[in-house]
Amino acid sequence: MPALVLGALLRYHRERAGMSPAGAGAVIRKSAATISRLECAQVPARRHDVLDLARAYGLRGHALEEAEELLDRGHQHLLAGLYGPPHEVLSVLKARATHRRTLTAFELPTAAGTAAGTTHPALGATPGRTVSRPQSDHRGVTLLVEDTVLLRPRGGYAAAAARLRQTIDLAEHGAWTVRIVPHERRTCPVGPLISELVLPQGRVYVHEGPLPVYRTGRPAAPYRTALDGAADAALNGEASLQALRRAAHAFSLREAT
Repeated sequence: MPALVLGALLRYHRERAGMSPAGAGAVIRKSAATISRLECAQVPARRHDVLDLARAYGLRGHALEEAEELLDRGHQHLLAGLYGPPHEVLSVLKARATHRRTLTAFELPTAAGTAAGTTHPALGATPGRTVSRPQSDHRGVTLLVEDTVLLRPRGGYAAAAARLRQTIDLAEHGAWTVRIVPHERRTCPVGPLISELVLPQGRVYVHEGPLPVYRTGRPAAPYRTALDGAADAALNGEASLQALRRAAHAFSLREAT
């Protein structure tokens, strides 16, 4: 299990239980500073310490069994149940990643969603509304977009055109890199939206959906293959921008008519 995720979960459940780092340290006879380092993945997590903390934070029954299973087996996990809000964990991973690659065959993720761990626009969002660009720590994102996404106006022509224009604007200003992938060149149909997150401890592959699933090790092989194949088949940066501009123009014309 990636150490950053484990640390994020420990902090989440400690704060939910209303316990201070000093109080948590008393449970396992460690200092508050050690608890903080454990939550930041700066020290290794011992199995018995994690389970003692989980019990102190109120985990019982199935949740505790799930925690033990994660510690014992690892590699493939559903971000639900034990974890609390699943996209909070995903946002921690994305914030710590030095680089991210995302392959989408369904719809363009929003800029805010790419940074925060959700691919859907906020409720009440107005199509065409200007969205602030990601800050410098949100750079290093490569978005691989199947060309079928440019043919399907998700949410109507106006909303689709607005999202395309935002994607173009962010790409032109270097907030992320967008490359278009011919759908016939996709090597492995593993899902509509998958991401590779490069972390200090290694790489994590996430199938982003209503309940995200992340994989490491051998279970991640199909994701890695799909992303590598898409990157190899993708158009270059300028050709990809031209494809995005043509699609945005076509959606705008369809909306006008």
